[in-house]
Amino acid sequence: MKSIRNLLFAATAIGLMLFTGCGDDEGSGPASLTISSITVSGTDLQTGSNTTKDLNGASAAEDVPLDASITITFSRDIDATTATSTNVSITGGSSDPAVTVSGSGTTVTVNITGELERGTDYTLNLTGGLAAADGGTFSSTTRTFKSAGNAGVVPPNDANQLAYYSFDGNAMDGVGTNNADVEIGVTYAGDRFGNLESVASFDGNTTLIEVPNGDQLLGESFTVSYWVNVDTTDHLNSNGDGNAGHFVMGVAGVAGFFIENNGSANSFSFSGRYEKSDATTANNNMFVNADGKNRDNGGWIGIEFEENLVDGIKSLLAAKWAHVVITYDGTTNKRSLYVNNVLLETDDLTMPTGTVDFVSLTYDADAEVGITFGNKLAFGFAFDQATTKWNDTGFGNYNSTTANHFKGLLDDVRFFDVAFSATDVQDLFIAESN
Repeated sequence: MKSIRNLLFAATAIGLMLFTGCGDDEGSGPASLTISSITVSGTDLQTGSNTTKDLNGASAAEDVPLDASITITFSRDIDATTATSTNVSITGGSSDPAVTVSGSGTTVTVNITGELERGTDYTLNLTGGLAAADGGTFSSTTRTFKSAGNAGVVPPNDANQLAYYSFDGNAMDGVGTNNADVEIGVTYAGDRFGNLESVASFDGNTTLIEVPNGDQLLGESFTVSYWVNVDTTDHLNSNGDGNAGHFVMGVAGVAGFFIENNGSANSFSFSGRYEKSDATTANNNMFVNADGKNRDNGGWIGIEFEENLVDGIKSLLAAKWAHVVITYDGTTNKRSLYVNNVLLETDDLTMPTGTVDFVSLTYDADAEVGITFGNKLAFGFAFDQATTKWNDTGFGNYNSTTANHFKGLLDDVRFFDVAFSATDVQDLFIAESN
């Protein structure tokens, strides 16, 4: 009996040992690595101050700073060798942003190289390649967020867009290679949405932006659209007895084109050089004050339509943001001006007599004997510094601070090699107003 009891005891002991051993095997190894928090910090686009957003909340974060720095905090120390751009990445936008990734202690830091695109949806991707320092594994996960600012607009006739200047801190061409090579006195200010460093600001004295080969932006049909805020105060002319005019932009002035508002912004002028069917060129000026006068009631013979505004065009342009579109169709020989989606004037350059036969908006370097006409696109003046036209005048000599230098703000300038319809103008105005 004693022997049997000893055998039973031994068997029970062995069973307990086996049970305990199985339990140790099943619970062995480090626990999984989990996320404690994810925050992103950077510069607030509207205040310029540092701001922090939670990327680990119940809903996707919005208004994430463009210069985002993301901090991911884990439940315990991570294996720093697994904190790589292969295991931690950001996708979204026109191209996935480049990032630098580093790990230390319980955190992984992700820094954007450059800036995020504005108003764009992005995804933070964390793969299962991440691991804890003690070997604990991580289950892959994602977090979505939206960057601050307004998303880029795909304009009507996008395939015909030759150049686009958003002026988001620089004068680079957003669709091509027509980048500025000269900037004099330019600062970048808040736009119509309140976003900092998002428009080009011109001081009315010397501020100028020059873009090489501006003559390539002209052609048989042509559209330029832009947002402008004309400063109609403290902009003295060369005589000191009134406001100077505003040369908003141009290529070679009368040998190409230029856009001008007078000192109080109660008139608009688009002066263009046109090639004729006989290969000669001639200059023609579109002058608009919105007084309702056309060829049938005392206006110029080429005016097919002019809107009649109670307070004139000044009510749309003076000291406020306005969307301007000037378009010319070389096949119909007609040009139109729209401000804030309102058609203000249409000109028929063939005219009732058919005596004028323009076929293309052009650049003519030999337009005048003894005058040099540079071919750069100028923002802030009617032409570039190489052009000598009007050097003997107070209004047209670039080196005179009381000349007609543009004073105000300029944003979202687009050039197209196609004429816009009224629907095109409306679609662009709506898209860029939101």
